[in-house]
Amino acid sequence: MKVTVNGTFIDGVDGWDFDNKVDSKDITCALTGNNAVWRQYMTTLRDASGSITFKFVDLTDAGQLALWTAFNAGSSVELAFYQDSTHYLFADCIITSFPISAKLDAIQGEGMTVGVQLQDADGLQLGGYS
Repeated sequence: MKVTVNGTFIDGVDGWDFDNKVDSKDITCALTGNNAVWRQYMTTLRDASGSITFKFVDLTDAGQLALWTAFNAGSSVELAFYQDSTHYLFADCIITSFPISAKLDAIQGEGMTVGVQLQDADGLQLGGYS
């Protein structure tokens, strides 16, 4: 499982997910005999959001620190979500949440889930697919 931020590997990733959505508008119109049987829809705006799940928090890791920095700055970063060693999805995203916790035994938390929101006019793109 691999995720990169602006080309930098992010350590501690346990998983990731993205929820792609598209809004739709009902464009059904009644025919002269009012015999429309099925509603008709037109797609409108698309949206995608997701999360990256970490086994541990380590802000000395360059990738986790880049996410933290982008979250605090409110800036977008290019994230690449690898499905295997050569196939991945990528897009510019903003970081929408970055929870941090800590344990009494000095272990840096029990992990976290960082929220991401697509911020790319080209949408979620495919990499490594030919």
